[in-house]
Amino acid sequence: MIQIEPFTLDHYRQIVAQPAQAYIGEYVSDADVQILMQHDAFAGVAPGGTVVGAAGAYPVWNNRAICWALLGENAGPYFVQIHRAVQRFLKVQPYRRLECTVAADFHAGHRWARMLGFHLEAERMRAFDAAGKDHALYARIQ
Repeated sequence: MIQIEPFTLDHYRQIVAQPAQAYIGEYVSDADVQILMQHDAFAGVAPGGTVVGAAGAYPVWNNRAICWALLGENAGPYFVQIHRAVQRFLKVQPYRRLECTVAADFHAGHRWARMLGFHLEAERMRAFDAAGKDHALYARIQ
């Protein structure tokens, strides 16, 4: 059973990102993580203290936030628990519109976004992320 904890810089540093997200570490600074920590975010910690993932919502304005998640390469055995924790997290968000983006070639990420109730709004946003990867935009209206 994973334990849910408020997201910290130490959690971020301990996550060994799944291959589809591993490139992100090159572009995310400690200052970036500290900004995410100031908003609603949590980490999932497996027995033994292994961080298996983190997720959060970054507000854009009163009724809109951008959701993010970073899963560890060791998250597989805990995915159902992670999914349920994220579902609970999304249900209590005070924003009417929640958005997330998924790398265009990350098929499992697209499947998970749909499982979480997000709907595809833009199939391809060219050169969207810091690495220049294309992304798709998903939104969930609550």
